[in-house]
Amino acid sequence: MKKKMTEEMIEEFLVQYIEGERIVDIATSLKIGKSTLYEMLKDPDIVKRLEKDRCYVQNQTRAMLMRDASKYVKAIQSIADSSTDVRSKLRANELLLSHIIGLPQARIEATITDGSNVDSNVLAHLFADDANANEEQ
Repeated sequence: MKKKMTEEMIEEFLVQYIEGERIVDIATSLKIGKSTLYEMLKDPDIVKRLEKDRCYVQNQTRAMLMRDASKYVKAIQSIADSSTDVRSKLRANELLLSHIIGLPQARIEATITDGSNVDSNVLAHLFADDANANEEQ
């Protein structure tokens, strides 16, 4: 006979699950079977509550980091200016620059106007051209 989960038990399950407790440990503490907990994880209402809590934790973490952002930037600037380790200085400067101007990305733009790109296997053509070039040598 399955034990009915009370709202308090569901709340306790969610808290322990979010804190990273193992399902076996949660089942033991709530005195229910672990299969019941696995079934609960499939329940759309439980999934919604977990997603809501996950978003809440993410937003709180982001807010805490943003509140202290200037302190972190000053610490990185201090490392960039006064560190005795050249690698640390370089990494701190890279971090500051990437934040200011963004990360560099390779970008290749090609414009084909003769219609040769329709249903064409470009790699096959490149390999064939390369093979032909090697045969000619």
